[in-house]
Amino acid sequence: MRRATARLALTLLVAVLAGCGKKGRNYDIPFDPSVPDVQVDSMIRDMERLKGLSLSGATEEDTRTLGVSDFSGGTLFSWLRERVKVIVGESYDFKKHYTVASSSSGLRPQIAAEGDEIVTVMENVGSYLYLVGTKASTVIDLDVNGSTVRINTPRVGIVRIGEGLFSGSRFPNTPVDGEVRSLVRLGVLFHEARHSDGNGAHVVFPHATCPSGTYANRSACENNSNGPYAVQYRLASLFYQNCGSCTAGELQALYNLLTDYKSRIFQGAQYRDPRPEVLR
Repeated sequence: MRRATARLALTLLVAVLAGCGKKGRNYDIPFDPSVPDVQVDSMIRDMERLKGLSLSGATEEDTRTLGVSDFSGGTLFSWLRERVKVIVGESYDFKKHYTVASSSSGLRPQIAAEGDEIVTVMENVGSYLYLVGTKASTVIDLDVNGSTVRINTPRVGIVRIGEGLFSGSRFPNTPVDGEVRSLVRLGVLFHEARHSDGNGAHVVFPHATCPSGTYANRSACENNSNGPYAVQYRLASLFYQNCGSCTAGELQALYNLLTDYKSRIFQGAQYRDPRPEVLR
């Protein structure tokens, strides 16, 4: 009886330690404990997939849009890690964790249509709070992942998962960690990463208001040729060309997505300086 009890206690201890190891663990891009374990695991697999990519068919405009020399996995991951410093979960309420009162801001999270519903996919909380602080002529401190982060640049890179990131409505009967859904999540992460860039009038690469269509009167369009939707469109196009395991149905769904991204970029969109500003 004592041996059985001891074995049970040891088993429970190992399980608890394993669970603690996942939440908030220091992957190359850390995850706040607010991210559920299952999402941590999926996104780590996404980023490991990214590191192993070698995307062929990139054009000069593709490289210029992201500002990279090539589309190898290592180059892309380095680009991402410069702009995303920590990922927080949907339950993370930044209003409970910042220490300076603020006013409203014009930055909007990335949204997508899920049937007849508009849902949040992901949002760059760091960029949002940077705009809030600068509009109020203050600098905000934010408690995240066990540390206090000073929001003195859009490049702080605090990105929050939305309810739409793991939705499979566009890819029915496709595993959550299948190649196509993994690539789509990576595209969303790159979109949010671009919000960590910019300076002056174009700081954080804010969205423009869509004049018509599904996103009419919403801040879900783009007047920058190297902005978030432009980055996402360029990557989705290359993912479409290089998705080795995608079925015909998955390729069609991916093509529909990249067409959606492209439709949000205004004719005459201008290239903007991506260098991030810093409050001094």
